[in-house]
Formats: sequence, structure tokens, C-alpha cells
Amino acid sequence: MQIMNANDKKKALKILELFGVIIAIIAIEIIYFGYNNWDMHVPVTYDGGDAFSSIANMKMRMNGDGYRMGWPFYEDVSKYSPKFTALSILAACFIDLFVDDFFVAQNIFLFLIPVLNVVVSYIVFTKLKIRRLLSFIGALIFGFSPYVQIRLFLHQDLAAVECIPIVFMFCFWLMEDEKFAAPSKAYFKHGRNIFLILF
Repeated sequence: MQIMNANDKKKALKILELFGVIIAIIAIEIIYFGYNNWDMHVPVTYDGGDAFSSIANMKMRMNGDGYRMGWPFYEDVSKYSPKFTALSILAACFIDLFVDDFFVAQNIFLFLIPVLNVVVSYIVFTKLKIRRLLSFIGALIFGFSPYVQIRLFLHQDLAAVECIPIVFMFCFWLMEDEKFAAPSKAYFKHGRNIFLILF
């Protein structure tokens, strides 16, 4: 039987750590927002105001038939519409693979927004060499900030702020890494540059 080397152990611990963070966020959401009492087939945010736009966006992402709804402004939104943030649209498209009811899909998406916010900021904080406990506390503060809580039920697309920590990380990389975003023959050999292009 092959024993794990030190690198494999580190990777396994990081994966377990990330799962621990996700479980903690889900527990906080269930307790704080009372998700366990939701009827997933009823839209939580259907109040006739801005909240309706998030439901409309989910329907258009799933079906691409915005012109039939006349919302927003007869725009036909495909799954690849550039108007949504990168990770949020990927999460929404992932939900679409398993869910046909767009109200259920929207409620799941609503549940995932704080998870994405916290997980991404936690990864960024640890990449910036901030201690794990401080990274976790900072990520929770960021992911459940008053702004996110207020916007979460009113306008989900504005509460999905998972790209902000990544942009800050890019700023730090620009300051500390001479190879990052610097045109050269070795540009594509530097992993951070590939991540920048993908982002």
C-alpha cells in the first residue's frame, strides 16, 4: 500500500479544510436565514420590485427566451451573457443542469451566493498568506456583510460579490510579482497569467 507523500497530505488537508468552510457556511445559512423552512417551489424574492429581475434572469439563463417576457427591455439573454459576474453565471448554469423549475433554481442560486462569496474570499485570503483562522473570520465577515444580506433577497445579482476578492488578489500580484501581467516570451508559462486570462 502506497503511503501519501507530504505534498499529497497538504492537498488533502486543504480540500478537507475547504469542505469544512463550506459546511460551516451552509450551517450558518440554514440557522440564520431559516432555509429549512422554505418551500423551494415558491420564489422567496417575488415581491414585484427589483427582486423579480433575478427570477427573470434565471429563467432567461435557463431558456434564453427573454424576448417573450419583455424583460429586461426585450433582451434575449443567453447562458453566456457578459452582463453577469463570471462565477455566479457558472453556478447558475451548473444548477440548470440538474433543475428544470426556474423558481427552484433561483432559490438554490440564492442559497449559493453567500457560499461562493465566503469560499472565494477564504481562498484568496489564504493565498495572500493570511492565517487560516483570520482568513475564515474575514471571509465570513465579507460573505455575510450587511450589504450582502440586504441585497440577497432584493437583488441577488448585486449580492454576488465573489469576484471582488479575486480582483484585489490581482492587485497584490501586480505589486509583488514582476512576471504577472507583464508581456514577455514566457507570459504563458506563468500560471498566474493563465488565471488572469481565464478570469
